Amino acid sequence: MVNVGRLGELYPKGGDVTISDLVAKGAVRKNEKVKVLADGDLSVKLSVSVDKVSASAKEKSKGWWRGPLATSGSRQPAGIKTT
Repeated sequence: MVNVGRLGELYPKGGDVTISDLVAKGAVRKNEKVKVLADGDLSVKLSVSVDKVSASAKEKSKGWWRGPLATSGSRQPAGIKTT
């Protein structure tokens, strides 16, 4: 799990957030599901590709995210449908 505020600290200029990058930065553990929680503030735009985003983090982040919020099981960005 990682909080919105921590993402802001890890990506102060915004950018693409991936699970492998979060692992490399020491924010999450390798081979564990990653969920974004709402604690903290975020003022940069992020494109986030993780396993899950809490409803409160989604609500809090409206207008800040510039891409998919999360993946659903298969780690496909939300909004992209697989067949």
